[in-house]
Amino acid sequence: MKDSVIIGQVSPYSIDPNVFAVELYFTGCHHRCKKCHNPDLWNYMPEHEKTLSSLVERLSDILSHGLVKEIHFLGGEPLLNMQRALFIAELIRQLKERFPDVKFVLFTGFEMSHVESLYPFVLDLVDYIKTGKYDVNCAGVKRLHDNFMLATKNQKLWHKTKEGFHLVL
Repeated sequence: MKDSVIIGQVSPYSIDPNVFAVELYFTGCHHRCKKCHNPDLWNYMPEHEKTLSSLVERLSDILSHGLVKEIHFLGGEPLLNMQRALFIAELIRQLKERFPDVKFVLFTGFEMSHVESLYPFVLDLVDYIKTGKYDVNCAGVKRLHDNFMLATKNQKLWHKTKEGFHLVL
């Protein structure tokens, strides 16, 4: 099992303002949002393919130091297709076994109803999900705190609790 993913830098841009996150940028996106901040990730890049085991090993090394407490799945589009969704689900499962306190945050251009209907198994595993395309016609930032925001007003941030997902922003 493999997919095209670029491991980003350790970042202070996290849901919890007191921790750091590592960002995983998946290549390939069909949304093609106008003024996208990552248009270079629209095309699938086979040169960045990584096996599931190599990605688990690399992320386990990063997480073992205790500084990073969140993993963010961005793109491109992390939920580009079923194969990728299954890849992400298995990656999260394996990392949760080793690092149960790490939070997983998924950024998708899809609406929640689409994710619920096609990828409920991913929702079972993530702690937060940002939904909605980048839409320049909905300009305006929504901030959770100084280090985390949604780029346009149509986007939503959902948090999973025991009762299900609840809208945060």
